Amino acid sequence: MRILLGDEKELSTALHLAGADGAGLVAPFDPYLVSWNASRELLPKFEARLAGPLPSNPLLFPVGNMFWIRRSVVLAMRDLFGHNYPWPNEPIPDDGTEFHLIERLWPALAAQVGMDSVFVHKLD
Repeated sequence: MRILLGDEKELSTALHLAGADGAGLVAPFDPYLVSWNASRELLPKFEARLAGPLPSNPLLFPVGNMFWIRRSVVLAMRDLFGHNYPWPNEPIPDDGTEFHLIERLWPALAAQVGMDSVFVHKLD
């Protein structure tokens, strides 16, 4: 939360970046390389509706689904899964759930609507 909002001394630049033209997603930078893992098995039923092929492994995505995002990106995600899709809650933090697939797809959907993804590091 501190990366996205700031602390008692200063506001995070994420707030400014979230309002910048062309920014579709602003999220904390996670320095760990996380692969598709078991989420990749869920991708085939949605992949044909994406604008292009996805990488073998996602490079960056908002781990934990804490981020600022534009409405157009949210609508693209809704269109990808369908308007009446039963959005999952994360049952436990194990990979392989649709929740984790959605997490990994946010940057791809931002790109699909012509917007950038911006990842912000810790304030210190």
